[in-house]
Amino acid sequence: RRYLRSGITGVVDVGGPMWNLDVRARADTTAMAPTVVTAGPLISSVERPRLDEGDPPILQITTPEAARTEVRRQVEAGVDLVKIWYIVRDSPANYRPVVEATIDEAHDAGTRVAVHATELETARAAVEAGADILVHSVFNKPVDEAFVRLLNENDVQYVPTLMVQERYGQTFAQQLDLTVAEHRLGQKDVIGSLTDLRTLPDSLVPRGIRQQIDRAPAVPSDTTAMRNLKRLHEAGVSVAAGTDAGNIGTPHGPSLFREFQLMREAGLTPREILATATAGGATLMQREDLGEVAPGFQADLVVLNDNPLADIMHTTNIHRVVKEGRILRPNDLVPRTPEEVVLQAHNAYNTHNAEAFIGAFAEDLEVYEHPNTLVMTGRDTIAAQYGPMLRQATDLHSAFHYQTTIGNKVVAHETIHGLPGRDAPLSQVFLYRVTDGVIDRAWLVQDE
Repeated sequence: RRYLRSGITGVVDVGGPMWNLDVRARADTTAMAPTVVTAGPLISSVERPRLDEGDPPILQITTPEAARTEVRRQVEAGVDLVKIWYIVRDSPANYRPVVEATIDEAHDAGTRVAVHATELETARAAVEAGADILVHSVFNKPVDEAFVRLLNENDVQYVPTLMVQERYGQTFAQQLDLTVAEHRLGQKDVIGSLTDLRTLPDSLVPRGIRQQIDRAPAVPSDTTAMRNLKRLHEAGVSVAAGTDAGNIGTPHGPSLFREFQLMREAGLTPREILATATAGGATLMQREDLGEVAPGFQADLVVLNDNPLADIMHTTNIHRVVKEGRILRPNDLVPRTPEEVVLQAHNAYNTHNAEAFIGAFAEDLEVYEHPNTLVMTGRDTIAAQYGPMLRQATDLHSAFHYQTTIGNKVVAHETIHGLPGRDAPLSQVFLYRVTDGVIDRAWLVQDE
């Protein structure tokens, strides 16, 4: 539902546990889910045993014979794609026989192959071996003319996922900068977990990550990847918008809006970006009945309140979503429940996003000290008091110990660390009332 609420009517999952096929089957039986295309477990050059909980998302395959056997297993299970994780420390040539066997076996079965290959020479080797899709940008160096020509000559599709490395860096440095749409539409418990590193004991946080948190470095966007996207797009390479959602810091659904921002910064126009997310997405899904609003096509579309050609972020202002001809109202897909609204404010507070925090409150907000002493009125007052603090107090963090929802009210006990001018944490209990999707009343029930 969060995908549909974000205006996304089709999703390609490029690899994971075999239960992804069950997710696809469930999505196929409801109009309240996007159309799903999925790969099975990644055929990988490296192992990730900690991810194996009985249905591993990544399988280290070391021989061409084993690769062919695994491809046959996945094809028989009904995957739409086969995915290769092509990660090499020395030379792409060392793993290339496995890559070639995987692609050959998949193509014999009429199944396309997507490859994770983020270095130029690895990506080149993947395409030379017959890859159909590159599911990430080339990050390590500028692409050359021979590579551009190789992609065009082989009709390879390129999915840039510009944001995914940015969000790893931001999360590990605890400098997470989510868009307002991500705070509003993303899964609140997952977003809340992304700031836990601030409060975990040192024994549970790897030393390198703790050093990043202490240094709090700025995390720049990957300009090499952005320049490569611009060059490939201008050369006519087929591009599909994608985020690699589910990775750390990349929420399912609304993270696409951040990807749009980065594609715009890379130099694509709003019209070109929209084409990568519509026609480009249909090509990626291998669905000739998607990607256009035209007779004979499946009626999947998004109705916006503002013109996205004027500003690509107008795609966040969704009036209606149409899925297979069924008209869906945004708030029916992801209701603005009291818990959703309060957790939006809490998460925005912890990521120091003043706009997303303030947006959780009503214009006619009233804040009381229990039982009935009025201490603050209006969203503008919240903005004046909290806006500068959220932007400047870099160590500010709130930990919820519990929250309970009763009707349209939420009771939350929190401890706030890093308040300016205060050495000790502040413990307090608030009661919030939510009306029409915003907090319009709040009572400080107890503090310390």
